Amino acid sequence: MFRPPRCAHRGAANAADREDISQKVHIADASATNGYVSGRFGYRSCRMAPHTVGIMTDTIDFNEMNRKVIAEFRENGGKAGGFAEGVPLVLVHHIGAKSGIERIAPLVPYVDGDRIFIFASKGGSDENPAWYHNLVANPSTTVEYGTQTFPVVARVLPRAERDEIYAEQVTVQPQFGDYQRNTDRVIPVIELQRTGH
Repeated sequence: MFRPPRCAHRGAANAADREDISQKVHIADASATNGYVSGRFGYRSCRMAPHTVGIMTDTIDFNEMNRKVIAEFRENGGKAGGFAEGVPLVLVHHIGAKSGIERIAPLVPYVDGDRIFIFASKGGSDENPAWYHNLVANPSTTVEYGTQTFPVVARVLPRAERDEIYAEQVTVQPQFGDYQRNTDRVIPVIELQRTGH
Protein backbone atom coordinates (compact mmCIF):
# COMPACT_ATOMS: atom_id res chain seq x y z
CA MET A 1 0.00 0.00 0.00
CA PHE A 2 2.91 2.34 0.48
CA ARG A 3 4.19 3.43 -2.90
CA PRO A 4 7.75 2.41 -3.70
CA PRO A 5 10.21 4.89 -5.10
CA ARG A 6 10.67 4.55 -8.83
CA CYS A 7 12.98 1.62 -9.39
CA ALA A 8 15.45 1.71 -12.24
CA HIS A 9 14.06 -1.54 -13.59
CA ARG A 10 10.45 -0.35 -13.57
CA GLY A 11 10.56 2.84 -15.60
CA ALA A 12 7.06 4.22 -16.04
CA ALA A 13 4.62 4.48 -13.17
CA ASN A 14 1.94 1.82 -12.82
CA ALA A 15 -1.14 1.04 -10.77
CA ALA A 16 0.91 0.65 -7.60
CA ASP A 17 2.47 4.10 -7.94
CA ARG A 18 0.16 5.45 -5.30
CA GLU A 19 1.21 7.25 -2.24
CA ASP A 20 -1.94 7.39 -0.22
CA ILE A 21 -4.54 4.81 -1.11
CA SER A 22 -7.17 6.82 0.68
CA GLN A 23 -10.30 5.32 2.13
CA LYS A 24 -13.79 6.69 2.47
CA VAL A 25 -14.72 6.72 6.12
CA HIS A 26 -17.02 3.72 5.60
CA ILE A 27 -16.39 2.54 2.05
CA ALA A 28 -12.93 2.21 0.51
CA ASP A 29 -12.68 3.81 -2.90
CA ALA A 30 -9.08 4.46 -3.86
CA SER A 31 -9.90 4.93 -7.54
CA ALA A 32 -12.04 7.93 -6.70
CA THR A 33 -9.38 9.55 -4.55
CA ASN A 34 -6.37 9.32 -6.84
CA GLY A 35 -4.55 9.17 -3.51
CA TYR A 36 -1.49 7.38 -2.28
CA VAL A 37 -0.01 6.17 0.99
CA SER A 38 3.55 7.23 1.69
CA GLY A 39 6.03 5.08 3.51
CA ARG A 40 8.23 2.03 3.62
CA PHE A 41 5.99 -0.72 2.29
CA GLY A 42 6.86 -0.40 -1.36
CA TYR A 43 10.36 0.77 -0.53
CA ARG A 44 11.09 -2.51 1.19
CA SER A 45 9.59 -4.47 -1.69
CA CYS A 46 11.63 -2.56 -4.24
CA ARG A 47 14.87 -2.85 -2.32
CA MET A 48 14.52 -6.44 -1.20
CA ALA A 49 13.04 -8.08 -4.27
CA PRO A 50 13.07 -5.77 -7.29
CA HIS A 51 12.27 -8.61 -9.68
CA THR A 52 8.94 -9.16 -7.90
CA VAL A 53 7.71 -5.58 -7.97
CA GLY A 54 5.89 -5.94 -11.27
CA ILE A 55 4.09 -9.03 -10.02
CA MET A 56 3.19 -7.38 -6.73
CA THR A 57 1.87 -4.20 -8.28
CA ASP A 58 -0.36 -6.10 -10.66
CA THR A 59 -1.88 -8.42 -8.06
CA ILE A 60 -2.05 -6.60 -4.71
CA ASP A 61 -5.42 -5.16 -3.74
CA PHE A 62 -4.26 -1.83 -2.34
CA ASN A 63 -7.74 -0.93 -1.10
CA GLU A 64 -7.86 -4.09 0.96
CA MET A 65 -4.32 -3.59 2.23
CA ASN A 66 -5.25 -0.06 3.22
CA ARG A 67 -8.34 -1.25 5.08
CA LYS A 68 -6.28 -3.81 6.97
CA VAL A 69 -3.66 -1.27 8.00
CA ILE A 70 -6.32 1.14 9.24
CA ALA A 71 -8.10 -1.65 11.13
CA GLU A 72 -4.86 -2.91 12.69
CA PHE A 73 -3.87 0.63 13.61
CA ARG A 74 -7.14 1.13 15.47
CA GLU A 75 -7.10 -2.29 17.13
CA ASN A 76 -3.47 -2.11 18.29
CA GLY A 77 -3.03 1.34 19.74
CA GLY A 78 -1.74 3.02 16.59
CA LYS A 79 0.45 0.18 15.32
CA ALA A 80 0.10 -2.17 12.38
CA GLY A 81 1.83 -5.40 11.47
CA GLY A 82 3.02 -6.99 8.27
CA PHE A 83 4.69 -4.50 5.97
CA ALA A 84 3.75 -1.74 8.42
CA GLU A 85 5.50 -3.31 11.39
CA GLY A 86 7.81 -0.85 13.08
CA VAL A 87 6.74 2.03 10.83
CA PRO A 88 5.19 5.10 12.51
CA LEU A 89 1.73 5.85 11.17
CA VAL A 90 -0.83 8.62 11.40
CA LEU A 91 -4.34 8.42 9.98
CA VAL A 92 -5.18 11.73 8.35
CA HIS A 93 -8.82 12.43 7.62
CA HIS A 94 -9.31 14.73 4.64
CA ILE A 95 -12.34 16.20 2.91
CA GLY A 96 -12.45 16.10 -0.89
CA ALA A 97 -11.92 19.60 -2.30
CA LYS A 98 -14.51 18.90 -5.01
CA SER A 99 -16.47 15.91 -3.75
CA GLY A 100 -16.81 16.86 -0.10
CA ILE A 101 -16.31 13.17 0.76
CA GLU A 102 -14.27 12.36 3.85
CA ARG A 103 -11.47 9.86 3.38
CA ILE A 104 -8.60 8.57 5.47
CA ALA A 105 -4.95 8.50 4.42
CA PRO A 106 -2.49 6.40 6.47
CA LEU A 107 0.81 8.27 6.26
CA VAL A 108 4.33 7.98 7.66
CA PRO A 109 4.90 11.12 9.76
CA TYR A 110 7.86 12.81 11.33
CA VAL A 111 7.09 13.47 14.99
CA ASP A 112 9.01 16.01 17.06
CA GLY A 113 7.59 16.14 20.57
CA ASP A 114 3.97 17.19 20.19
CA ARG A 115 4.45 18.26 16.57
CA ILE A 116 3.40 16.00 13.69
CA PHE A 117 4.56 16.53 10.11
CA ILE A 118 3.45 14.71 6.96
CA PHE A 119 4.98 14.68 3.49
CA ALA A 120 3.22 15.00 0.12
CA SER A 121 5.78 12.76 -1.54
CA LYS A 122 3.53 10.54 -3.66
CA GLY A 123 6.58 8.31 -3.83
CA GLY A 124 8.50 10.81 -5.92
CA SER A 125 5.77 11.46 -8.47
CA ASP A 126 5.80 14.75 -10.35
CA GLU A 127 2.41 15.71 -8.92
CA ASN A 128 1.11 16.18 -5.41
CA PRO A 129 -1.20 13.54 -3.94
CA ALA A 130 -4.93 14.24 -3.81
CA TRP A 131 -4.94 14.35 -0.02
CA TYR A 132 -2.54 17.31 -0.14
CA HIS A 133 -4.92 19.35 -2.31
CA ASN A 134 -7.77 18.36 0.00
CA LEU A 135 -5.92 19.56 3.10
CA VAL A 136 -5.01 22.84 1.41
CA ALA A 137 -8.69 23.36 0.54
CA ASN A 138 -9.97 22.12 3.91
CA PRO A 139 -7.18 22.50 6.48
CA SER A 140 -9.33 21.92 9.57
CA THR A 141 -9.55 18.16 10.00
CA THR A 142 -9.01 15.20 12.33
CA VAL A 143 -6.09 12.85 12.79
CA GLU A 144 -5.58 9.57 14.62
CA TYR A 145 -2.20 9.04 16.22
CA GLY A 146 -1.45 6.27 18.65
CA THR A 147 -4.59 5.83 20.73
CA GLN A 148 -5.68 9.44 20.34
CA THR A 149 -8.04 11.14 17.90
CA PHE A 150 -7.94 14.93 17.83
CA PRO A 151 -8.65 17.97 15.64
CA VAL A 152 -5.85 19.70 13.77
CA VAL A 153 -5.23 22.45 11.28
CA ALA A 154 -2.95 21.59 8.38
CA ARG A 155 -0.21 24.16 7.77
CA VAL A 156 2.03 23.97 4.71
CA LEU A 157 5.56 24.84 5.81
CA PRO A 158 7.48 27.69 4.17
CA ARG A 159 10.58 26.60 2.25
CA ALA A 160 13.26 27.11 4.91
CA GLU A 161 11.28 25.30 7.60
CA ARG A 162 10.25 22.65 5.11
CA ASP A 163 13.86 21.91 4.19
CA GLU A 164 14.83 21.46 7.82
CA ILE A 165 11.98 19.08 8.62
CA TYR A 166 12.39 17.13 5.38
CA ALA A 167 16.05 16.55 6.19
CA GLU A 168 15.06 15.21 9.60
CA GLN A 169 12.60 12.81 7.99
CA VAL A 170 15.24 11.54 5.57
CA THR A 171 17.46 10.78 8.54
CA VAL A 172 14.88 8.44 10.08
CA GLN A 173 13.11 7.29 6.89
CA PRO A 174 15.75 7.29 4.11
CA GLN A 175 13.29 6.44 1.35
CA PHE A 176 12.04 10.03 1.50
CA GLY A 177 15.41 11.09 0.11
CA ASP A 178 14.74 8.79 -2.85
CA TYR A 179 11.31 10.35 -3.31
CA GLN A 180 12.75 13.86 -3.55
CA ARG A 181 15.49 12.78 -5.95
CA ASN A 182 12.87 11.23 -8.22
CA THR A 183 11.07 14.50 -8.92
CA ASP A 184 11.82 18.11 -9.81
CA ARG A 185 9.02 19.42 -7.60
CA VAL A 186 9.78 20.37 -4.03
CA ILE A 187 7.80 17.88 -1.96
CA PRO A 188 5.56 19.83 0.41
CA VAL A 189 5.70 19.29 4.15
CA ILE A 190 2.59 19.87 6.21
CA GLU A 191 2.40 20.34 9.95
CA LEU A 192 -0.72 18.98 11.62
CA GLN A 193 -1.22 21.57 14.34
CA ARG A 194 -3.30 20.28 17.19
CA THR A 195 -6.27 22.49 18.02
CA GLY A 196 -7.98 20.49 20.78
CA HIS A 197 -7.89 17.35 22.93
